[in-house]
Amino acid sequence: FEEMGYTVTLQPYTDSQGKQGHNVIAVKEGRSSTSDILVLSAHHDSVPTAYGANDNASGAAALLYAAQALKDVDTDTQLRFISFTDEENGKNGSRAYTASLTQAEKDRMIGDIQFDMLGGLGSTGTLVCTMDGESNWVSDLLQEKNPALALQAETASDHASFQLAGVPSVLLMQDGQGYLYHSAADTADQLNPYAIAGAADTAVAAVKEICAGETDSYRELAREQGEGYTYRQTRQNV
Repeated sequence: FEEMGYTVTLQPYTDSQGKQGHNVIAVKEGRSSTSDILVLSAHHDSVPTAYGANDNASGAAALLYAAQALKDVDTDTQLRFISFTDEENGKNGSRAYTASLTQAEKDRMIGDIQFDMLGGLGSTGTLVCTMDGESNWVSDLLQEKNPALALQAETASDHASFQLAGVPSVLLMQDGQGYLYHSAADTADQLNPYAIAGAADTAVAAVKEICAGETDSYRELAREQGEGYTYRQTRQNV
């Protein structure tokens, strides 16, 4: 991120057992200090039983790919590229991040696009997911850029932390867990890099439209869709 020219900070994180990690936050400023904020995110941790290429080096690669594609874009929206730690144990890194946001930041934050598990062996295509399977403005725009994206419900990634904080969020992920999920077979040679790049390209196309000066702000719609959000499947979130 630093080599691309972004301003990068590390947010320290300590879990309940004292293990330490960091969220990595790269920022491209908008035209003013009150610009809308759009987040693109992934997580960089894995489980002890897996090498983690699909879950989630694929998402981290898509995030870096998008950052590279957007580094020189002229934007009236602040872009935040965030790689989270400790997603696997309950989305803890992203929960810590959203808990650290000021109310002013939340008011400016219009959406989050999360990359998690892309192009794995045994999966078929790419999905755009919201927590409850209902569309929001972010999923609508992504489907406009790529009509092949099917809309489904998924709660098990960091987009959930943003949605529960009142920020409309989506997850770009492969269709199905595939054969690699949380296993020692989860290595890079089992991934389809074109599927990873395709998901990132869809996000980049949407972000470029959002960043364009002639595009109206999504802030009012984001607050309407995000505030008072009721999570319908409470048992899935602790």
